[in-house]
Amino acid sequence: MVEMQKWEAELEASKLGYMSPEAIYAYLESLPRPASEFHDNLHEDVLSAISSRNDPLIRLGLARYSTNSNLLQVLWWLQEPGLRLAILANRNRGPVMPTGEWGDTVERLTETELAALYANERIWPALLERTFTNELGLSEERSILACRLGMRNERLRHQLKENSWDDFTENMEHLRPVYAVWDMFVDKPVTPDWALVLEAAGFVEFEVRLPKDRLPDLKTEEGRADWKATSARRYEEYRAWLTAEVQRRWQAPEGEEPGPDGPYFWARAAYAEAVCRKNEAGPRSEFAQSEDQAFRCGFYRAGRVTEEWPVYDYSDRDEGEFLDSVIYNPTLYERTNCYVFGRVRGLAVRRPYREDHRVKAIDNQLARMVAKDPAKYGDEPTDAMRREEQERWERETRAAWSAPPVPTQPSEPEAPPRAASPQPDIRPLRPAEPSPATRAWGKVGMWVVIAVGLAAYYLVR
Repeated sequence: MVEMQKWEAELEASKLGYMSPEAIYAYLESLPRPASEFHDNLHEDVLSAISSRNDPLIRLGLARYSTNSNLLQVLWWLQEPGLRLAILANRNRGPVMPTGEWGDTVERLTETELAALYANERIWPALLERTFTNELGLSEERSILACRLGMRNERLRHQLKENSWDDFTENMEHLRPVYAVWDMFVDKPVTPDWALVLEAAGFVEFEVRLPKDRLPDLKTEEGRADWKATSARRYEEYRAWLTAEVQRRWQAPEGEEPGPDGPYFWARAAYAEAVCRKNEAGPRSEFAQSEDQAFRCGFYRAGRVTEEWPVYDYSDRDEGEFLDSVIYNPTLYERTNCYVFGRVRGLAVRRPYREDHRVKAIDNQLARMVAKDPAKYGDEPTDAMRREEQERWERETRAAWSAPPVPTQPSEPEAPPRAASPQPDIRPLRPAEPSPATRAWGKVGMWVVIAVGLAAYYLVR
């Protein structure tokens, strides 16, 4: 019960007695969710005063926002439009159904009521788990519909924080339907209808539980010691086995569409998407480099986008499937990845498809992400990125000015320099200096002349 003294409750009830049904409905709509499921959000005196008004709009408000399970059980059986739908959509208390077997109630609900039930974030984890394992005993058609709707429940997309033992036990309960989702890849028959159900698994938190045949005997001391030493390895081996089993099992049977136009392709892609989101997979992950195009598309949808992404290589390899998948990757729209975003959008512009469907989808997705968190998402760099670019430019500029000049290498070898034209020598001519041999022969010739001259002189006398 809400914390309120007796006189305060009577005063509140008196005030509500003067209000119109529309005002009381707005009052009920503003009621907070109680801290615990064991508390009511209305004091019993206030609830009694409101209920006594006997107005259909007030009853609709009570069905939608009250947390009193006894009152909701009574309202369930009233034949008034919208009451059951409001009870199933009640997110303060969670959906309330009649006591008895859940399966009988789920089988009889209309499709609209079924959608309200499985869209409620406060749905019991045990009901979701039993829906996925079909412990409810539903017919095949109703089981497929219930699983398809339940797969989209928001509570499957996250874990709870564990700050205490109570938080740990609550999270274990919370994860029961999450485990059941990944068991469906092993247990459900390989049919187009079940493949369509599993297409939505890409949004589910990837957490698995080990089958019993992979666990040691935890009742013995040896088994508990073995589990402590080998639990991490056992989980790693099971996840590797599960990945291979999904790839093997969810191939299109002969005669059915195996590619992106068939449901089996996207069932495998959904598995890869969840794993890549959990692990923040990068370009070197097994899914990014897989031979299976479905696994690669799952990576494009949920892998961690960084500057290392070889966008053009991905586009050349998978063409339209790359663009159709990466459009839905939220990390593509982070401002720190604005340059990668520009490359992806440029590819969509250069490769138009169905009247620029991809460009419009990218722009719409960007607008949604910016509206969600304009500081984180956008197509412009962050202030830190701008500062980093400015500092890098300044460093490179200083280094360029301070470095010694680097000689440039000519592209072609230069021709040898041409010899200069001979210039006339205008200096006065001088006799050449005789060599030693010339001087020696000159002396010999001189004595020969003298000897011949003397001989002639004496002969004449």
